[in-house]
Amino acid sequence: MKKRILALLLVILLLVPMMAGCAQDDLKAANAALAEKEAALAEAEAALAEQTAKVEELENTPYDPQEFLDWYKESYAFMSIEDDNGQYETGFFKPGIENAPTDAELAEILDFACLAPNAHHWTDYYFIVVRDVDEQKGIFGNNAYVDSDKTINDGTISIIVLADSIFRETTQGVGGMVWYENGEVIPKKDSYGASDPMYIWHPYADLNTGLACGPLNVAAAAKGYGVHYYATVTGDNMLLQERGEGIIEYPDAAGVEAGIGAAMSGQPIAFGMPLVNANHYVREDMKRAWSLYDAYGTKMEDASMTYDVLHNCVFVCALIMGTADGDSSNVETWATYKMRPQNYAFFDPME
Repeated sequence: MKKRILALLLVILLLVPMMAGCAQDDLKAANAALAEKEAALAEAEAALAEQTAKVEELENTPYDPQEFLDWYKESYAFMSIEDDNGQYETGFFKPGIENAPTDAELAEILDFACLAPNAHHWTDYYFIVVRDVDEQKGIFGNNAYVDSDKTINDGTISIIVLADSIFRETTQGVGGMVWYENGEVIPKKDSYGASDPMYIWHPYADLNTGLACGPLNVAAAAKGYGVHYYATVTGDNMLLQERGEGIIEYPDAAGVEAGIGAAMSGQPIAFGMPLVNANHYVREDMKRAWSLYDAYGTKMEDASMTYDVLHNCVFVCALIMGTADGDSSNVETWATYKMRPQNYAFFDPME
């Protein structure tokens, strides 16, 4: 019995140093792992401190608008996205709802467009957004090659651009400017008649509308979208207005020797362009405001002077907006890639 006890004690005495050695090894391994983690943590903290310093530097550095000008030019964001006209194999608009601008993005883009300067603050322009694919195709017809889903699809939206104050005659035989209000024609005695002395025909409606389209393009590009404009449309929902049809009487296109007016001689025209009826897309409750007498920041519902869009505003152009379906690093895979000539000069009276 004593021999067994002594043998057991001997075994225990032999195991104790071995167990102590294993514990020390485990402790060394744990310390090494801890040191490694502490080093990684220190590295992460240093990286975070570096990024924080960069953020603080950016926050304290005034924004240089030149950076945006450089980006806009160098990224070719000003280029039109191709349509499927048979000349190109690449480009076009990328399909997929996720590639179309959201309503919130469009509101921001159009708000930016409406910041444009305009003659006498007429604010003649009016934009109508169309998202339904079939309704988009009803605008453009063959001019957008709508048989191809490369041009109009669920990844695009279309915007109809209208302008007010373009025409001044009616078939009612009333001279001077007229306008519609609640479905009725309101005549004016002369250019400054008694009904509304400030609602007059003027030659700046197209100018103001074009000025608004410029920042629209810039805002769309800033959101990552491209556009393609069409001044002439042939969709089923956009019909040429015939002479004598409706209220407004238009000048005769006879005698126009060039351009679209010549091709459609006899059709009513506006500044050389055939009148297109866009009323399919205009609701009776749509109003456009004239901003001359209201301070910046006035809400639309509080505007002093508003007019019906229906019958008053006429078609100027339309555009398709979406994401380019091409290699973003290679402009020639998605853009029209046409020359932008430097059509300007500096006048020097001494020369």
